[in-house]
Amino acid sequence: MAGTSADTGFESLDLDSLVLIELAVIPTKQYGIDVAGDELAGAGTVAKVAELLSARGANG
Repeated sequence: MAGTSADTGFESLDLDSLVLIELAVIPTKQYGIDVAGDELAGAGTVAKVAELLSARGANG
């Protein structure tokens, strides 16, 4: 995976909706930040997910 970065799209990483739903459980269990798999999918990149979780953590 040459050129992979925080801005690489989830499609390029072959992350499907099931994987994103599974990943959405982690911030809830570890940090109490509720996020849905479709929100992660909508974010599209690790960098955007980090922004989303940071905003949720600050507001929640």
